Amino acid sequence: MAKVYFRHLRALDYCKDGLLLWCQRYNISKRVFFKGIDSDELRKVGCPLANKAADLADREGSDGR
Repeated sequence: MAKVYFRHLRALDYCKDGLLLWCQRYNISKRVFFKGIDSDELRKVGCPLANKAADLADREGSDGR
């Protein structure tokens, strides 16, 4: 299990405004992405955006940085 950070979301070309709306829609604090959120926890959101970001972090390794 890896940590997902904002940089993972940005690497997938998700725009800042879209990410903020996405966080609001799924009731996720944007602050969790500064400290990192476990990829398995993010997958529980159940949407393709979350899954893609979690997959990217997992491919990079357990730290994700």
